Amino acid sequence: MMFGFDDSFAMLDVTPVENFFINEYLPDAKGDYVKVYLYGLMHSYHATESMSLKQMAFDLSIGESDIESAFRYWERRHLVKRVKDNPPEYRYLNSKQQMMLRQNESEDQRKYQLFAEELYAAFGDRRRLDGKECALAYEWVEDLGLKQEVVLMLINQLILTKGPQFSFRAAQKDALQLVDEGVNTIEDAEEVLSRSKSIFEGTKAVLRRLGKRHSPSDDEMSLYKKWLYTWNFTPDAVLEACRETTKGTPSMAYLDGILQGIYRRSGSMGIRSKAEMDKTISNEKSKYDGLRKLLHVLGADTTRPTEAIDEMYKEMLALLPEEALLKVAQQTARYGGRLMELEQTVKYLASKGIHDNAGVTAYYAEHYAMMQKTAELLGKMGLGARPSARQTQSVKALIDSGVSDERLAEAAELSVGKSEPFQYFLKVVQNAREKPEYSHAAKAEDASPQYKKTGKTPREANYIQRSYTEEELSSFAKELLKEAQEIEIEE
Repeated sequence: MMFGFDDSFAMLDVTPVENFFINEYLPDAKGDYVKVYLYGLMHSYHATESMSLKQMAFDLSIGESDIESAFRYWERRHLVKRVKDNPPEYRYLNSKQQMMLRQNESEDQRKYQLFAEELYAAFGDRRRLDGKECALAYEWVEDLGLKQEVVLMLINQLILTKGPQFSFRAAQKDALQLVDEGVNTIEDAEEVLSRSKSIFEGTKAVLRRLGKRHSPSDDEMSLYKKWLYTWNFTPDAVLEACRETTKGTPSMAYLDGILQGIYRRSGSMGIRSKAEMDKTISNEKSKYDGLRKLLHVLGADTTRPTEAIDEMYKEMLALLPEEALLKVAQQTARYGGRLMELEQTVKYLASKGIHDNAGVTAYYAEHYAMMQKTAELLGKMGLGARPSARQTQSVKALIDSGVSDERLAEAAELSVGKSEPFQYFLKVVQNAREKPEYSHAAKAEDASPQYKKTGKTPREANYIQRSYTEEELSSFAKELLKEAQEIEIEE
């Protein structure tokens, strides 16, 4: 460069500052912002290659972040333009030129400019807005018809509840809510926004009670709003219900299910206090004691019985008293049965005229005795298999018709070695019933001529007859009951 100033020239030179700046901009600016503007202006006239934010902060005894905030302020006032980010570079604009531009602005442009300045001021140093975000917020004024003051109140509340980095696009839903609620004045806005703030704080309190430390999401606040304004619970009642979530994994969804059940059972009036909620929960615990005991016997979840399960329980109680029902549940659980199997068993017992504890006791005693007798007969036939329900039912039918134990045993022994021993057994018994004079010798002659010819005892006749314990029989009782019910249907 051919020409330049001596290094000491800047110290003795002057920096021109327009009176327009002093009159229009200086009164509203912070002292440190004015210091930064003037110091930057001086270095615009007398450039120093080594100048940086760090050096400027040192020279002015101001933090670097404060210097950046000052330049953002002057950017919003259109006196400085940022042309580079890393490292930052700024260009000073002529304040007289800005004055002439402002004179040519329309009224709408001036309104937007004032709104933008207040919007930037609301965030301060906490966030740097871009033009699109500012324009979107102004659309709420122009397109939705909200007052600027209302929009700025909304922005300040969102900063308070969601933090300065909230999404403007997501916030549009809040602006639409203000329109839907007919907000026209500052007072209207204060009332609606105050309610929104209480929902935020209430949701946050519930989350803390559930052991959660995150900020409430929109979905979580929607749930809380529903509990208060649709289901008419009070904040204290909601917090009291949180203790019921300890029976599972505490969450807003789990709490929603608990409150939904209480709401349906208590009616639409709602629960107005912590004491009312505590009383309701205690009463429901007492109400469901019998059902929980039954579910415990079946090995099922007892934490929160559903309404469908409660209705099923009531229907079973209409057929059997609680003591008898628990006894049937114990027998059902022994073979791995659950609630559906229990319901089927209770209905089956009712169809047989069994409606009390004595009847249930007698049924299972007879049931296991008959299973034991059938198992013994199968052993005599050379079968090691456990008796099926159909086989047990057939033997019971024979005994009920008057066939003696001796005749049953003889028929079983004659069935050894047959391809279908049990069916052969039934045929022998039937023949004996039709021909009373039919002797054991004649049966042997007709039924097993091959034994007489060979004179040998078949290998199957040497099987050890097995005696089943009650525990062994109960292990396959589910299958027996199912087959027995099928027999009843076929008959």
